[in-house]
Amino acid sequence: MFFEAKEKGFFKVIDGYEEKHHRLYGYQSPYHEAAAFVVSELFGFGVVPPTFMRTLTLPGQLSPKLGSVQRYIEGQTPKQLATRKGIYIEPSKLMRIFDLLIGNVDRSEGNYVITKDNQQWAIDNAAAFQTSNSLKANLDDTAKGPELRDRISSMLSEHPLVLLRLKTTSDAQIKSALGMLLMPAQIKYLIARKNTLVSVAKQQRQSF
Repeated sequence: MFFEAKEKGFFKVIDGYEEKHHRLYGYQSPYHEAAAFVVSELFGFGVVPPTFMRTLTLPGQLSPKLGSVQRYIEGQTPKQLATRKGIYIEPSKLMRIFDLLIGNVDRSEGNYVITKDNQQWAIDNAAAFQTSNSLKANLDDTAKGPELRDRISSMLSEHPLVLLRLKTTSDAQIKSALGMLLMPAQIKYLIARKNTLVSVAKQQRQSF
């Protein structure tokens, strides 16, 4: 999949410092933008605009820069809608599942766009792919775990095709798709979160 001629896009640059520290520590990175698109397509979410890593020479610069290029989506962020129209639209259930899967900790009101047909697009995913499974920790919490489990199960039940992809996509497929974009530890925890989501759906089904 490539951009059409004259299409707009966002180029998020990665410099030498960010490149080094992404590979070592997994800081916020343009690599995460491209990886989020891969995950969105791999599991059937369809919530991230086409995003690829590219090396481009920007106007006025002599040397090329590595970064992520994301297709521009015509729409408004919830922050813009709140300011202009006095309404606020929360992230969709589909996007919430997606954020749980990729370990995104920053789906703020400026990080997703709503189009005229009310489709939501996740446009900023740099804070994703945390090397932890806080989802499991929250589910294991005796105070908030049961309610969270019910909410996740309900959201998954509304998106059976995504749940099917979560169940059937192998670890090998995930590693092959993301090996050039994420560190091994990030892929490991992505798989762990995937398995946690599948486990929630399975346990809730067995409880009935």
